[in-house]
Amino acid sequence: MFPQVAPGTTFDAMLLLDVEREVPIEFVEVAFRGTEMRIFSNQPNSHLSLVRLSARVSGPRHLRPGRTEVPIKVPLPEEIPPSYEGRGVRTRYELAVHVAIPWWPDRHERFVVKVVRPSPPPAEPPTVLPGRFATSRRGPLGVEPYMEGSLANTNLEPGAVLSGAVALSNTTENRYRTLTVSLVAKECFPDPSAPDVEVKRYELDLPLDDLQEADPIPFHLAVPTGLHPTYRSKLWELRWYVEVRAEVAWRPDLRFLVPVKVWPDRGPKPALGPQIRVPPSIGSPRIEAIWREVAEKTGLGFTEEGMEGVAEGGVQISVRREPRRRRGNFLTGELRYPSLGIGLNVRSLRGLERHWGPPSLSFGDAAWDRKNQIEGRDPTQVLVFGRHVVDALWAFTGVHITDDAMVVERRGTGHDRRVLAQFVENVRELAHATARGREAIPAPSEMERAVPAWEELATRIHGSLEKASMSVVGSLHGMSVSVATVWADSGAVRHTRAELLLAMPLARKYVVSVAAPGELPALAGYPDEARELVTMIVDGAEAFSVTPDRLVLLLPGPLLEPVPFVSDRLEWMVQLCLALGRSGGPYR
Repeated sequence: MFPQVAPGTTFDAMLLLDVEREVPIEFVEVAFRGTEMRIFSNQPNSHLSLVRLSARVSGPRHLRPGRTEVPIKVPLPEEIPPSYEGRGVRTRYELAVHVAIPWWPDRHERFVVKVVRPSPPPAEPPTVLPGRFATSRRGPLGVEPYMEGSLANTNLEPGAVLSGAVALSNTTENRYRTLTVSLVAKECFPDPSAPDVEVKRYELDLPLDDLQEADPIPFHLAVPTGLHPTYRSKLWELRWYVEVRAEVAWRPDLRFLVPVKVWPDRGPKPALGPQIRVPPSIGSPRIEAIWREVAEKTGLGFTEEGMEGVAEGGVQISVRREPRRRRGNFLTGELRYPSLGIGLNVRSLRGLERHWGPPSLSFGDAAWDRKNQIEGRDPTQVLVFGRHVVDALWAFTGVHITDDAMVVERRGTGHDRRVLAQFVENVRELAHATARGREAIPAPSEMERAVPAWEELATRIHGSLEKASMSVVGSLHGMSVSVATVWADSGAVRHTRAELLLAMPLARKYVVSVAAPGELPALAGYPDEARELVTMIVDGAEAFSVTPDRLVLLLPGPLLEPVPFVSDRLEWMVQLCLALGRSGGPYR
């Protein structure tokens, strides 16, 4: 067999003619052929020629004893489909060689050529296209078995994970024995009388031990690598489906065949593994109507996944319904907001953790503190923020809080309008409390007395001070500048970072990094004025770097008197930028 070749390319081959004695020949002819066949009982049922290219690579001649090499080149048309060997169909290519020998039987040989899809495949993943299915658009009908579900994405990649959920209703009136999710490939034909041929099946059995009425049962099915992607040819096509089947005692089984598309493999996946997407929340039309109504009344927007909106202070809100298998279903609320800058990490404690967990900080409520692990850089900052939000947090049974997000939860299915509306209102109250708490966070204890000096720095660079993290963002002579206190995980100040962003990039010859300010590099190519400015900038600094798009200066910390120590250096950094721009031009 030849190495794999792709349409639109030319592959080289060497024809070897091996004879024991001198043999006269009339010609050598080579033909490249491609065919599609439908096969039943291993016999061709339908046949279609895809390509036929031929050429005489040798005329009359005498072959000397031994080997004779005849090089050949075969150009492949761009439109031919790839090779495929299935159960009911076949797409095959071969290179046929005909050696004509006078007064002797001619010699014929055939060699299989495997044609593969062009490479490389698309760099971007396919668009996420969720899917839903149900046995009835109106929801459960009487006491009849009912099934509905969703897929996180109907555009599948080999090596990815197919995530979804299935919900069964009327569980007290019907005995559901098994629930199976399968990824199925079928060879299909345009002739309606020709049956589809199943060629692949990957099954996943879902547990029904703790089956609850209309509760989603989540599943995650690994999509194997090396799959043939969805494909349409002239005589047949390869289709992929997700089959969901529920076996019901004494009643017909419930079965869904959801069409999906398998895309060509894009190559190795990230080291962290495939991304697991959350499928759209599922439920009867009644449940969806409840969520739409509650979203409208609370000022949120309804989406396929739940509700979303923006509250006071730019706090982003999202509400979801999340199945947890044996733990049941939960309503979850997520808040996203600008970073608090206090190194906050809070999580709910379970079981014995509440009695034997590590010591933690306080939110100002001893009863709530005992149920949660609270960590942060500065106890005072954590306490001030916690006092603003702790009353609102009592509405939830589980929390996880970081500097830029909160996730809260309470057990529930989202079927009850009143319970859902109350949960959404609790999330909105927490969002308002979060915005107020963020504004109230004081400066870190060790830098509290430096606030007036930092406010003066903010005024000088036309910016505003974030007290919690002790950082300023502003502008100087039309250039964006920032000064930030950088904190270590231990809570200590690592250093102060001053940064100047350039509107126009500097030439690459000016790129420099000064790790030890006491030993300045040669600064080759720098004009005299620029060298003097660098010398002044790095005096008393820990490090300094110049890149095409920014200047970064690291200073000792905590910095209690940033004026004029930092403000002067920002001015010099602006002057340095202008000096280098005048010398080398603004472009790389």
